[in-house]
Parts: sequence; structure tokens; C-alpha cells
Amino acid sequence: HFGNSLAMEPASRITRLLGQLRPGLREKAVQAQAISSRAFSTRRPQLQQLPFSKVLIANRGEIAVRVARACHEEGLKTVGIYAEEDKGSLHVQRVTEALKVTSTKPGPIAPYLDVQSVVEAAKSSGAEAVHPGYGFLSESADFAAACEAAGIRFIGPRPE
Repeated sequence: HFGNSLAMEPASRITRLLGQLRPGLREKAVQAQAISSRAFSTRRPQLQQLPFSKVLIANRGEIAVRVARACHEEGLKTVGIYAEEDKGSLHVQRVTEALKVTSTKPGPIAPYLDVQSVVEAAKSSGAEAVHPGYGFLSESADFAAACEAAGIRFIGPRPE
């Protein structure tokens, strides 16, 4: 049930954190999580199948890393975008594939704000949906409308 999935979430996060901080403790944490999961429920709730399997993440940095992690946990392929200055960044390494975006405007952030470049990246990658993350294009009705016009699902508020 709904309450049970919330109860299991902290255990998953602790397991992941322990695995990152001290790889030797990961096995013990996984065992502890299995025990706590059985205490709450013996079956997972049935999740609804998403209408897409590949998501372009229109953001950078920690926001993009978190979105990519959530997508991967749901079994989705991810496409990251990056400006030339960010080509070695963590968010580029955490996605299934990465595409460089450009802009005619100067600055390292400009490519992430270039609606046409981001939509073209989504189309060329075969992404069926775009997750804008936080900031940048997440509150842009023009971006949401451009995604919709290109036949790409925008994961966020409708452009109206």
C-alpha cells in the first residue's frame, strides 16, 4: 500500500548512501533493508506503466544527477545535455547518453536556456519526454509549448 512504499524509501536511501561512503558496508545495509522491507510488506504495489521509455533531462549539475537517478530507478533511458564547459561534469556521466547543446548567446548557461537547441537534442536522441529539472526552462511556457509542438511529452505544467 501507499504507506508501505514511503516506509521503504528511507531504507533505500540509506543503503545507497552507505554504499557511496563505505563500499564495505553496502552488503550489510542491503541485508538490513531486506529485513525491514519484509517487516512492512511482502509485495510491492503495482506501478502504472509510463507512456515513455526515454527522457531528456534539460538541466545540469546535481539536479540533473537526481533526475537521472530517479529515471534509472524506473527503468527509463536518459539523455543528458551539456554545454562545452560541462562536458566532463558528473551529470554527463550519469545519463545513458549525452548530447552537446549550443547557443548563439554567450556564456556557459546560455545553451541550457536555448529552447530550439534543447528541443532539437530531444528529437535527435529519440527522447519521448523532457524533464526540465528545476530552474532554467522548468517554468518556461514557451519551452513546454515547443516540446508539445515537436510531439515530445513535457514532464511539468502544461503551457497554458
